[in-house]
Amino acid sequence: MVINKMNKIDKALKNLKEYIRTISDFEPYSKGFTPEIFFSRAEDGVLFLNGEDARNYLRCLKEIVEVATHNEQISQKAVENLVQKAILASLDINERREDVAFNKRIDQAISELRESLRKKPITMQVYFPIAGLAKEGLPFEFGNVVLQEFNKDNIQQFQDILDNQKIPVEEKENIQSIVDDISKKSIGKIFGEVSVKAKDYDAAKILAQRDVRLAIDAINFYSDLIPYSSGYIYLFGDAGRVVIPIPSCSSESLSINFTQKVVGPLTPLSINALIKCNEEKGLGLDKVSELLSGKRSGLGERILSSIQWASRATIETRKEEAFLLYAIALESLILIENDKEELTYHLRTRVAHLLGKDILGKKKIVKQVRDLYIIRSKIVHSGKYQVTDADLNLIRFITKSCILCILTDEPFYSMKNQEQLVKWFDEKILSA
Repeated sequence: MVINKMNKIDKALKNLKEYIRTISDFEPYSKGFTPEIFFSRAEDGVLFLNGEDARNYLRCLKEIVEVATHNEQISQKAVENLVQKAILASLDINERREDVAFNKRIDQAISELRESLRKKPITMQVYFPIAGLAKEGLPFEFGNVVLQEFNKDNIQQFQDILDNQKIPVEEKENIQSIVDDISKKSIGKIFGEVSVKAKDYDAAKILAQRDVRLAIDAINFYSDLIPYSSGYIYLFGDAGRVVIPIPSCSSESLSINFTQKVVGPLTPLSINALIKCNEEKGLGLDKVSELLSGKRSGLGERILSSIQWASRATIETRKEEAFLLYAIALESLILIENDKEELTYHLRTRVAHLLGKDILGKKKIVKQVRDLYIIRSKIVHSGKYQVTDADLNLIRFITKSCILCILTDEPFYSMKNQEQLVKWFDEKILSA
């Protein structure tokens, strides 16, 4: 598999080399010329591309990006910068390497590009700011993420890295100003820290953000299960608490009304309260943390996906959308084979066997799920159906009960793969 991947890299770089040769007689910029693509480096000049040259550049770039970013440890932006560097170094627009033959410049540039793409990733610590979380109970390790208040120890980590670098004084002063800015804007705020392996910081941020968002979604899944809790957590930019003014009036009744609606979390979410609730009710928080931090099976991925959908439903303010998100969460957990035939039949019978304690209980659940899916169909197909609080609470209860059952009860807790869960459902249905 590795050999095949290397062959693909070599093939993509060979195509790039051939492309560079075709643009060796490039046209310099002239007045009235509007390039489709242009890029530059301070020491290597500017290259303008148009027509077939521009299209072939994009084709070569896409091929290299697809091969180089397969494991997401290097970003598309970094790959593009490396490709552009190789092209400009080969063309030598500023004539800085006239003493080196054109073919040799290409060979050197492609060789350097190959080494850059193949270099080993390094471990990076990335911090994402989180809002809506109380400071009590921190630091809290959940999966791969450490939720913590950014403090002087964190700044010292940055300072130590700077102090150990052997760089010119002027450059060191510039980086010191960055560290000072981090200290000024970050100390006292809450962050999710993640360690990831990547080849550049853009790739590291993408990988880290995915882990932080998944941890946030998992915590928010539990947010409405905590007694007297009315908050949830989020990445900055994703949400926020907003007070919306809503004035209204009537000329017929000569009346004026003014109300305000609060959208977003009312209070910070408490990790201490979450831990206490989990200890009292056995909500499977440890199991979720285990799934987040380890290599996951297909069943583990399915459970986390269901939790994510249910989490989004939990904090969604529009009832119809929350209803649909809960339905998606239920389907993603229960309909393992992705069999769309007789979807509601499979769903309602499996949920009934999962949650029902006796025949009467199972029959009741079958009817409830069937009625809920009639509502789901009306929302999807007409877009006008208004969901009642009772309907939303029922699908919320069924969905979260199924997820918690899979997380905490045997034999589900010990299951290692999806096939075991399918077999359990089949045996229950056949025995019935």
